[in-house]
Amino acid sequence: MNKLLLTAGAVAILLSGCSMTESAQVEAPKGMRDGAAPAVTMAAGPAPVYPKKAATAARNWDGQPPVIPHDYKRPITTKRNSCTSCHKAPVAGKTAKITATHASHYEANGKLNNLFYNCTACHVAQADNVKPAIGNLF
Repeated sequence: MNKLLLTAGAVAILLSGCSMTESAQVEAPKGMRDGAAPAVTMAAGPAPVYPKKAATAARNWDGQPPVIPHDYKRPITTKRNSCTSCHKAPVAGKTAKITATHASHYEANGKLNNLFYNCTACHVAQADNVKPAIGNLF
């Protein structure tokens, strides 16, 4: 008998709770846009044109990673970093035709440090025909 009363009470509370949620109209909170469109769709710019051979671009601040003066279509995967096929570790006393990877990117045993494995996280390609998306007052 007690189980029957408890079950009936629980069902009554559940049904009354469900009927309240149907009739209650809750207004959505206003966001920062206050009803404005979330974004403006812009047309894509021209495809970037990369120089065949470019001079080193000036850096904007001390410690800025140098830009890549060529296209970088070769992938960087977990199994292979295609940048290091040309840009190898620096060798003392030897000058390279291609810029060597900075010594700080390597561990003591000569292996590339995993913190620097994804080169394009810091270095970007230098395109000739791309204008900055926003002004820079840095």
